[in-house]
Amino acid sequence: MHPKKILDQLKICPSKKLGQNFLIHDSDARRIAALCYPEPLGKGSIFIPPPTILEIGPGLGIASKFLAQKTSELILIEKDKRLAAYLELQLSLRETEESIFSFSPSNNINILNQDFLQFTFPSKKIIVVGNIPYNIASPILLKLIENKKYFFRCILMLPLEMSEKLMASSGELYGVLSLTVQLDFEIMKGFRVKASGFYPQPQVDSMVLSLSPKPDILSLQQKEAFYQIIKKAFQNRRKMLRKIFSDIREWDALGLNPKSRPQDLSLQDYIHWSKTLNHP
Repeated sequence: MHPKKILDQLKICPSKKLGQNFLIHDSDARRIAALCYPEPLGKGSIFIPPPTILEIGPGLGIASKFLAQKTSELILIEKDKRLAAYLELQLSLRETEESIFSFSPSNNINILNQDFLQFTFPSKKIIVVGNIPYNIASPILLKLIENKKYFFRCILMLPLEMSEKLMASSGELYGVLSLTVQLDFEIMKGFRVKASGFYPQPQVDSMVLSLSPKPDILSLQQKEAFYQIIKKAFQNRRKMLRKIFSDIREWDALGLNPKSRPQDLSLQDYIHWSKTLNHP
C-alpha cells in the first residue's frame, strides 16, 4: 500500500521537522535488507547466527518487514510516537495476513519509541540500518563513529550530496565530513534511490551506503589532533597550508608541501601528520 494511503488512514501528516520521507517501493527496501549480508554465509562466518539488526527511524516499516526476515532479533527505534504506535499494532497482528510482519521468522521484534541519539547500544555487535534525514545526519554519524565497536556494518540511506561528501577523496565535496567518517569506516556505494521513490517527494535523490568499521590506527590524543588539523585546514580550504598553519616551519618532517591546499592532502596524509605531531 502506498505510504500516502496509510498515513491518510492514520490521520498522520509527515513531519518536516523529523525529516519524514517514506520509501515507496518494496524493491528498494529489499535491496537495503540484502546489503546487510552482501556475501554468502559460510562455515565459520561471523554472521552465524544472524546478528541483531537495529533500524533507525523505521517509519511505516517498509524495510522492517524485510529486515525481520534476515535476523532473529530486530530493534526498531522510532522517535515519532504515532508511527511507533502503528508499528506496535502491526506487531500485534503478526499472526494475520494484515500485518507487515505477517509470519516473520523473527520472534523477537522490539519497538522503542525514543530518539536514537539517546539510545544505549547493547554490549554485542549488531548491524545498523537507517534512512537518515539531512538535518540530523551529522549527529547520527558522530554517534555511530563513537560506538563503532558495536557494529558489523551500517547500511545508511542519505541525501545524495551528503553521500558524495562521505565518499569524496578530492574536490569541492571533500572536507571535514569526508575525513571524519573515512578515518573510522570503509565506505562502499550501494545504490541510488530517485526522489520520486519517496512520499512526500524530497528535492534530491538519495544514496544507500554500506559503512564497515576500520580498526583504530590513531591513539585518542592523535585522533584529537586529527580533528583539530582538518577543522582548521578546511575552514581555510582556499589557502595554502603554510598560510593556514603559519607556526609550522619543518614541513619536510611532515612530508608535506607547504604550498598545497587542504583538499590536496589525502586521508593518509592527515593521519601521518597527526601521528607525527602526537606520539602515543
